[in-house]
Amino acid sequence: MKAAFDWWLEWEHEGHPARLVDLNFLAHAKLCEGRPAEAAALLGRIGPHATEAPWSYPGRDPQQAFRAARRAALGIA
Repeated sequence: MKAAFDWWLEWEHEGHPARLVDLNFLAHAKLCEGRPAEAAALLGRIGPHATEAPWSYPGRDPQQAFRAARRAALGIA
């Protein structure tokens, strides 16, 4: 997990075809792991581009879940 986190933050991968999918899954994992600061850094890279998975688990609206996770990680009420 740490290697993936470091890799995505240390290198510019704007052209990587799975960039948004990978970043969304990694941010979700960091939130589940209880590491909101690391998740916030990843969410900054994601911007408003949430992917359906993993934010739709379990049966949630992905955009709503993503926005809630983003607010929590960034400390926005």
